[in-house]
Amino acid sequence: ILDTKEAGGITWYKGTTHNGKTGYSSAQYIRIDVNYQTDEEFEAYLTAQKFPESYKVKLRQLWAKHPTWIFKAQHLSMTWKRATYEEGKPLKNAITTPEAWMSMEKGAYNWTTDTYVAVDSGGWVSATKQVVAYYMDPRNFLDETYIFQFEDLQYSDTQTVAGVKAILPSRFDKYAEDLLKAAKASKVSAYFLATRMTQEGSQIDGDFKGDDGTDYSGYYNFFNYGAYAGSQYGAYHGAVTNGAIYAKQAGWDTPYKCLLGSAEKIGSGYINKGQNTLYYQKFNVAGENLYNHQYMTNVQAPSSEGRIRSRSATEAEKNGALTFIIPVYKTMPNEAAPLPGKTGNNNNFLDKITVTGCTISPTFDRYVKTYTGEIDDP
Repeated sequence: ILDTKEAGGITWYKGTTHNGKTGYSSAQYIRIDVNYQTDEEFEAYLTAQKFPESYKVKLRQLWAKHPTWIFKAQHLSMTWKRATYEEGKPLKNAITTPEAWMSMEKGAYNWTTDTYVAVDSGGWVSATKQVVAYYMDPRNFLDETYIFQFEDLQYSDTQTVAGVKAILPSRFDKYAEDLLKAAKASKVSAYFLATRMTQEGSQIDGDFKGDDGTDYSGYYNFFNYGAYAGSQYGAYHGAVTNGAIYAKQAGWDTPYKCLLGSAEKIGSGYINKGQNTLYYQKFNVAGENLYNHQYMTNVQAPSSEGRIRSRSATEAEKNGALTFIIPVYKTMPNEAAPLPGKTGNNNNFLDKITVTGCTISPTFDRYVKTYTGEIDDP
């Protein structure tokens, strides 16, 4: 690597190819090999934290680049099999594309209409169990980019307005000072709030009309609280309109009221209840009411928000003592869960079973795999 530059929110490495050409490549496609020299103190730390061997290889590589980073193992109460079973249930984790990742399990697909059951408006449907397992397996995300989904989300006095602006899209920069003030008051990481605000990309920004024509101008909901389709406010509304109704009922008629109210809700409702990382806010395996009380349904949200946070972190931050809380399940498999293929679909179900001269029970159901056959009287 001859040079490093930031452009368009992306880190670019300058290098020379084998045929002598020089140019820039996106850092997300480049792995930097680091010679890891065994460090007895760090090895003793990994052992004391009881990290499984399958975690250690990538943690060593991260530590070699960032010796100031702190990796804390959080040993969870449930087995990997139980956690992925619970999170793999229909309507628990959602995806929009590709079709190969969309579940056709019972409750996820409507065979009468030949359509996927919506988890939320905008094309969100249930993800397959295999996709859920991939995004739940921490070992798939122990690199410099995605490790940030495990970052401790407590407020720090080292956070700055400039750091907040580095994360926010330019249209939200005007709210950076208020966001930092709200973060300090709620004891929630300002950089986490900025990351979540960027991820949500709210349309409820002081100038919005609902799907029934109601004007919600002057109300704000940067974190899309209450923004899910349904009839929770009487008539049925889409997700964004319900988010606007929520903001109006909460009295969020200034940006700061929205930022402070949202930060306090996230702090008291999630971070201070054990859901103190992006990962735990999606997959509630460490807080109260396990497998429920999850901030979002998008199964990719932790990795997506982690990527946003990583790209906006300054070199000074990355050279500091960042703390990452990494989940460890009981009886995890030796290998990380693989990412399923992206082509085709999951419709491998029968439409009917016909056996001549035999009566089967129970009555045919495409989700039932075992039947008993009784030969008819001659």
